[in-house]
Amino acid sequence: NHTGAVLAMFSYVATASRPSAVTHCVRARFTSPQGWDLILAKNTRLEVLSLTTEGLKPVLDVPIRGRIASLDVIRTSSTSAAAGGASSQATACPDVVLVITERYRFALLGYDAQAQQIITLASGDVGDDVGRPADCGPLCCVDAD
Repeated sequence: NHTGAVLAMFSYVATASRPSAVTHCVRARFTSPQGWDLILAKNTRLEVLSLTTEGLKPVLDVPIRGRIASLDVIRTSSTSAAAGGASSQATACPDVVLVITERYRFALLGYDAQAQQIITLASGDVGDDVGRPADCGPLCCVDAD
């Protein structure tokens, strides 16, 4: 039967399991101004874990469109975020997360405590249309000031 041989040529196999290897990790006051959170990047997913007296408690596990190339925390004060026109939900927590993907897309993420979900504060493209991509890939450095 040649039909089986033809179908075998066009088979596509993919795993349905979530990524398990941690590629990036940051500590932030993301979900609460009083407590610390551990934010893990696992290839195409972000996991947010809150530090409690019992240990780490899973809070969020969200997909990211693209492979995460860089993850960093931007520490802001509530007053400066409010003056910049950010939503009141984003001003409740002083830290926001900057994610850059391998295709040079970025997202600035905050946390909405009332809806208990991540909100996108800004997004865009940081790629250079003229030059060629760097051999080492996207790099990110956030100034603490």
